[in-house]
Order: sequence, then C-alpha cells, then structure tokens
Amino acid sequence: MRGVVQSRASTLLPELVVGGLATVAFLVWSVDGGGAAPTSLYPGSLFLLGLLCVATLVYSRAPGWRLPSRPLVLACLLLAGFVAWNFASIAWADVKGDAWLASNRALTYLIVFVLFALPPWRRTSAAIVLGAYAVGVAAVAGGTLLHISTAAEPELSFIGDALVDPTGYHNATAALFLAAFFPAIFLASRLEVAWPLRGLLLAAAGLLLQVALIAQSRGSAIAFAITLLLYLVLVPGRLRAALHLVAVALAVVPAVPTLLDVYTTLRDGGDAIVAIDQASRAVYLTCGALLLAGCLLGLVDRRLEIPPRVGATAERGFAVVAAVVALAGLVLAINATGDPLDWVDARWEDFKSGYGEDDFGSSRFSGGLGSNRYDFWRVSWQQFTERPLTGAGSESFAVDYLRERSSDEEPKHPHSLPLRVLGQTGLVGSLLLAGFALSAVYAALRRSSRRDRLGSGLAVASLAAVAYWFVHASGDWHWVFPSLTAPAFALLALAGRVSDAEGQDNPEPAQATTSNPDAAPETSTQPPPRQNRRMPLTVATAACFALFAAASYLLPLGAAEDVSAAASSWRHDPNAAFERLERARQLNFLSAEPDLVAGTIAVELRDYDRAQEAFSAALTRDPHNWYAQLSLGALKAQAGARSSALRHLQQARALNPRDPLIARVLHKARGGHSVDLRAVNRALLNRVCMRVGETRATRFCR
Repeated sequence: MRGVVQSRASTLLPELVVGGLATVAFLVWSVDGGGAAPTSLYPGSLFLLGLLCVATLVYSRAPGWRLPSRPLVLACLLLAGFVAWNFASIAWADVKGDAWLASNRALTYLIVFVLFALPPWRRTSAAIVLGAYAVGVAAVAGGTLLHISTAAEPELSFIGDALVDPTGYHNATAALFLAAFFPAIFLASRLEVAWPLRGLLLAAAGLLLQVALIAQSRGSAIAFAITLLLYLVLVPGRLRAALHLVAVALAVVPAVPTLLDVYTTLRDGGDAIVAIDQASRAVYLTCGALLLAGCLLGLVDRRLEIPPRVGATAERGFAVVAAVVALAGLVLAINATGDPLDWVDARWEDFKSGYGEDDFGSSRFSGGLGSNRYDFWRVSWQQFTERPLTGAGSESFAVDYLRERSSDEEPKHPHSLPLRVLGQTGLVGSLLLAGFALSAVYAALRRSSRRDRLGSGLAVASLAAVAYWFVHASGDWHWVFPSLTAPAFALLALAGRVSDAEGQDNPEPAQATTSNPDAAPETSTQPPPRQNRRMPLTVATAACFALFAAASYLLPLGAAEDVSAAASSWRHDPNAAFERLERARQLNFLSAEPDLVAGTIAVELRDYDRAQEAFSAALTRDPHNWYAQLSLGALKAQAGARSSALRHLQQARALNPRDPLIARVLHKARGGHSVDLRAVNRALLNRVCMRVGETRATRFCR
C-alpha cells in the first residue's frame, strides 16, 4: 500500500510542480500591476519559458507519455502561427517598439498554453492546481482588502471612486477575482474534496465576489451573469452546484449595500476610512459564515447517500424550476421595459452617446451604458476595413485613434479583444486566433461531456473561468494584463487535457502477459518509433525557439529597467541617467521611449541642444509621436526658429488634432511668442491629475 501511494505521488509530482510554479508566476503578476508593465511582464515570461524547457525535457523522456489530443496539438500550432504573425506585423506597424512588446506578450500566452498542454493532467492534480489558483487569488483579494482597510490614505487605491488595486485598473481588478470564482465554487461543491477544504473554498468564493463588488465594474457584472448561466448549463451535478451558489448568495447579499457604500462615500467626500472599515467587517463576517457553512455541508454530504434515481429526478426538477423562474423573469423584464426592441434601441443610443454629466447614480452599477467605447470600436473597425488582410499592425491602435477620435480620451487599446485582433492583425491573424480558440474549446468540451463527473466538472470549471475572461475582454483591454490572460490560456489547455481517471490521458496499451513466468521476454524486431527518429530535429527546433524567446524578452527587459532607473535617478546623477538611456536605446532598438525620456530630462536640466537631439532621434524611430513633434516645435520656437517650429507643431496637430494644448502652443508660435516646454510638460502632468487623481503611481498630483 505504501508503495502504491508513493508511486501515485511521484506520478502527480511533475504536474503539480508545473502547475504550482506557473500559478505562483500568475499571482506575482497579480500583485504587480497585473503584469502589464514590461518590467513585470518579462521576468515572469522568462521564468515560464525556463519552466517550459524543463517540463519539455522531463515529459519527452517520461515512459508512456504521449502528445496531447489532435485538437490540442492543432490549437498549439494555430496559436504559434498567430504569434508569428504578430512578430511579422512589426514590419508594417506604426509604432514598432510597441508592436514588439505586444508580440512578446502574445508569445508569453503561447508558452503558457503549451506548458499546460504538456502534462497528462490527472483529476487529482488538476483539482489541486485549480484549487491553489482559486485560493491564491482569494488571498490576493484578502490582502488587498486588508491593505486598504489599514492604510493611512486608502483613497490612493481608488480611481474614480472604484477600487483599482492590485492591477491598477478597476475592471481588471474585478476580472481577476471573478474569473477565479468558478474554480473555487465548483471545488467547494464536490464530494471528492475534503470537508475542511470545501469550507475554505466556499469562503474563498465569497471573498472573491465581495471584493470584486468594491471595484464597481459594470462590465464584470454583465460577463459574470452570462458565465454563471453557462456554468449552470454545463456543470455536472447542477443541483449540487446550484445549492452552493445559493449558499454564497444568501451570505453575500446582506453585505452588498455596505460594499457599495464605499463608492458613494468616496464620491461624496465622506470618511473613506470608516466606510472601508465597515465593508471589511462585512466581508470578514460573510467569509466566516461561509467557512462554517462549507465545512458543515461537507460533513453532511459525506454521510448522506442519495439513490441515483432520486438524484436524477431532483436534478430534472431543478432544471424545470430554473426554466420556469427564467421565463418568469423574462416576462417581468419585458413588462417593465415595454417593447424589447425599443429598449434595446434606447440602450444602444445610450451606449453610443458617451459619458454623461451624471452618468452614475448611487453606484456605477446603477448608471447608464454611456462610455467612449463605441468611438474606440469605430476606429478599430476602420483599421480593419482599411487593411482587411494584414491589419494595421500589432499595438497600432493609439496612433489612428488620436487622429480619428471624437472623444477626449487617449487610450492605447480599443477595449475589445475581437476588434483588437481584427484591426491590428487583419483576417490572417483573426482566423489563426479563432481557429486556435475553436480547437482548444472543442478539446475541452470533449472532456466536459464524459461520464466522469469530477473530470468533466474540472473541465467545465476551467472553461467557465475562460468564458468569463473572454466575455469581459470582448469589451475591455484585459488582453494586456498577463495576470488575467495567462491563467485563461492555462485553464483552457488544462480543460482539454484533464483525464477521466487517475491514469494518463493516453496510456500505453498494456502488454500481453504469458502464463509461464519463467518465459524469456520477447525481443522486439520492429524499428524505433517515428517520433524517436525525429527527436534531434524536435530538440533543435525547441532550442531555437527558446533562444529566440529569451533574446526577445531579455533585450527589451534590460532597456525597460535602464529607462526606469534613469527616470528615478536623474536628479542625483544626470550623466549616469543619460548613459543608462543610451544603453537602453541600443538594447531596445525599435523603441523611441529612451529618447523621449532623455529629451524630457534634458529639458528639465535646461540642456536644450541635447533635448533637440533626443526628440529628433525619437522621431526617427517613431515618426507618429505627437509629443516629440510638440517638444521640438516648442524648442524651436524658444530658440527663435519660427518656420521650423511651425512645421513641427503643425505635424503634431495633424497627429493629434483634438488636443487643446497643441492648439495653444501652435497659436503662441504663430504669434511669434516664446514657448516654455517645461510649462507644457507641467500642463500634461496636470491633465493626468485631472483624469486619474492622486494614486500611489501619481503622487506628483499633490
């Protein structure tokens, strides 16, 4: 018996190491701004690349290991094609440095997907990894709540009165917590999970849901409702799943007014510390109640035996009741809104109208649908129609939007994953990514349709988290956050690889045994397997991929670290800062950022000759950079070169025609007046402070 346990533990260990270490990387990204910054993205990506290399060596030599199913292999190949197309698009992208960053981000998602497609996930190991991820994200949520409740200035964790920590963006914060809700609530409902862990997981689900409410994300509410319906349709044991959802709802609903009161208190200038303290207490009490309820349900569940026929009848009855309730809700909704077509038309006009003067009521959830997303999507669709085959190039939205916008926002991303892919990679990239998604989802649905309830349920829980991410990302820019998107790719691969039982996904066929134990084993005369003959080519290909990925990560990482160090230390040692920026320029040979930072520092030091050189160098790498044109125009005007100043300022205005600051500077230059670029930079910082307010990242707004 002891040998059996040791053998089982040893077979699970490689999967748990892969899944556990990758989960740690995801959680580190979560608390580091969502992993969006290059200085956060690249170290995590290098770690995952190394983990993939080790896992590939281990599994390729493991006896009995087989490749994933054909749909998963096809998904890997199509995703690799999408990544390669992103790298190719650097050639025609407007801002090549940004396109390189976006391509590296897509490369990271490919690494994560392949990493989780390699292991033949057993049910136990898959459940452990899913549970660890859910509890880990819940710990991040709890840590965030503890931080804001004990901080001297909790307002620094909010933008627009909505919680943005730990990702820096309130919609991403809500998405981080709600995606992990589905693995937590599923495992909390399963008889196979030990009762103490079921209590912990049920409390984790409640914690995730409540802290997400403080983030006040309207998009998350829509995506969560859609995904919850999908989860209930697909999950095995719907009655069991629904009962645990009801338990969470009964515990959380009384705390909702207190949680939403944080927003209104901050908006009205009330005592934020008191409001957050009350919300924290409500969350802690709710989680304590759910912990106790989950443990009790687990204990009762283990002793309660329901005949299969009774269970099946109860599930059918639940389905009927749920359908009746849904139909009644639909009838009431139609009665309350009148003509459904008129209601939809009114909401569409509301959505297109942009933000109103008083768009939110007692909470962001009670506001209208107005935002500037329609304008973002209009420009992104225009990118696709102008270049339907290739798209505008990876991460090429900002340039076109500044030129074509109707709003006063300056987003870098179109706030929609489908439109992002269409507008930036065209039909080629869209078909590659869509083919990947269809193949991976097909592989996962094959797992979810099998009779083994735990294995199929693990696939459904993973798919629910992925579905939530996709629905929410369809109206937002979650693709940029590795803390959100990397787990989605990981869970999608796991859902398509999890096995029906504790054996391997594709076990080797058992060898025939003879009745004579003393008989000598037969010697095989067959040629070696084809995959062994191809092993040298496979190893060489994998080595080339690893070297390319490592170089593609390390070069911009070194540049980003040098830029960050120069930006924070130039007041103490300007010469060292400029040396760092020159090195960054050489490492990231596509980015204009080192030159832009060097020019800005030179302006503050009143070294205007160096500033002109830096901004001119920036324009050689990024001719579409309106700030470099504006800075050169101001510097030329300050030096008395009126015609050159006007040329640069007119180009800046052509790149960003709605910017009022460019118009004011151009007006002064036309009148022959000098322009103080330092005053221009202060005006740009004030604009940030007006839109964002004071946070830990914008303490200069004091």
